[in-house]
Amino acid sequence: MTSEVDISNIALAYLGANQITSLDDDSNDAALCKLMYAGLRDTVLADREWTFAVARVQLPALAAAPDWGYTYQFQLPPDVLRVLNLSDDKTQPVPPYDLKWRREGSAVACNSATIYVRYLKRIEDPNKFSPHFVQALAARMAADLAWPITNSKETVEQMTQLYALKLQDAMAVDGMQGSSDVLRAKQLHSARYSGSSSVGPYV
Repeated sequence: MTSEVDISNIALAYLGANQITSLDDDSNDAALCKLMYAGLRDTVLADREWTFAVARVQLPALAAAPDWGYTYQFQLPPDVLRVLNLSDDKTQPVPPYDLKWRREGSAVACNSATIYVRYLKRIEDPNKFSPHFVQALAARMAADLAWPITNSKETVEQMTQLYALKLQDAMAVDGMQGSSDVLRAKQLHSARYSGSSSVGPYV
């Protein structure tokens, strides 16, 4: 079981600071962790396409169309952190190149009447995080906590470098879980403009 306190304590350990028992502890370190945790969690979640945070849904159309530029607009889920892909064909693993869209606030505007979205969602339960993500989030917290806790520019730089390393490690492990949509998109592009049909069936 992993908790917000566990992740905060890993960050504090990186800084050589005292451990806490709760984010509501009567200490400056606990108060700082409580202040920063949720925002940094969402920031690191949005940093890449974490497999545990990706969701796919069909978006509901809004009654009001955009005033200009697009024909339709659709409501995004309340837990969306970043829109990854939109498609008007749910049988395709990646969207076609000619699909134009733009996120505007909590909605997406486009010219297709039916839209499927692939997005990064806010995950609040730490038990759903991968182990490598936990380490990356803790390192990011340590980088942001470094100055208010240590007042050391050197420590800030060290924790920033640590975060870059932890994020790279986490991305490498997470990225090995599935085929590449980028490669598939390149194959689709080549097939479209060369007349080839060698891409093969979608799986």
